[in-house]
Amino acid sequence: MLTPTFIILADRGCLKAFAIEDTATRGAVPRLVENFQIADAHGRYEDKVSDQAGSFPTGGTLGQGNSIAETLTRESEMESRIFRQLAEHITNLLRQHQPELWAFAAPSEINGAIIDGLDRDLHEKLRWNLKRDLIHTDASELLARFEDA
Repeated sequence: MLTPTFIILADRGCLKAFAIEDTATRGAVPRLVENFQIADAHGRYEDKVSDQAGSFPTGGTLGQGNSIAETLTRESEMESRIFRQLAEHITNLLRQHQPELWAFAAPSEINGAIIDGLDRDLHEKLRWNLKRDLIHTDASELLARFEDA
């Protein structure tokens, strides 16, 4: 099996990048080169935004009820912004390190959104794309996880 020269792991608020170093004694060993946290992704949604004027009145209840539908748009916009930030950071890392082949892992529900945000030329060198959350996996186990897939 070919070995990636760069591995990137992501979840909704964190990105870790590993360069694979080939040592004579231990073989290929991942070395952490980046641990990036997105501040907007951490914490409760209610702590980040508030509607100081009150919630959104709905006309169907004669002024007695309020709608919360507007919040879903804000939450999805915030999530899209996070995915764009992750994709931009991955693009910068790949341009900086210029790996021959690289591997990526992110949970299935966000994997496609992040990959779609990358420049097309970076897709050519993407050899392994796992739809798994490996962000907390020990570095020594990473290559085995990609080999098993």
